Amino acid sequence: MDDAYLGLLYNSLRTITRAMNIYSRSLHKNAGVTGPQLSILLVLEAAGPMTISEISRRVHLSQGTLTGTIQRMEKNGLVTRSRSSEDKRKSTLHLAEAGQRIVASVSSPLPAEFSEWLRSDVPEWEQHMILGAVQRLAVLVSRDARGGAHPVGRPEPKDLARQLEAL
Repeated sequence: MDDAYLGLLYNSLRTITRAMNIYSRSLHKNAGVTGPQLSILLVLEAAGPMTISEISRRVHLSQGTLTGTIQRMEKNGLVTRSRSSEDKRKSTLHLAEAGQRIVASVSSPLPAEFSEWLRSDVPEWEQHMILGAVQRLAVLVSRDARGGAHPVGRPEPKDLARQLEAL
């Protein structure tokens, strides 16, 4: 693998990152939530109430990052938090009515044009190839310098395979 290959890979990853940042800003302007906030709402809508540590694992954000995000979401009435009666340090996040309205109004966690292009112009076999490649990249880039997972965790290959099978 030469430097030119790594440069192309880097530029492609930067393009994806930039596109996701632009979409997050557009989402915030139009729906009142950021990309990470939408991810949290979608996870709560799909799986129901859960602890912040579980949300952290599912959306691949550190608990430190989630703290401020969730506080803003609570302030905006998108989620509610309840404390555990057994352990006051644990809290469970619930999707509030305003959060449900946002989930209903946003059709996809990805830009609509991209989702439509993927659905209509890309054959199913290629969709699976793209998903597999992107998930593999997610595993690779989430390793730290010692080869271990970053604190926010990384998708496990068996979990990625199970997600792919569910399609």
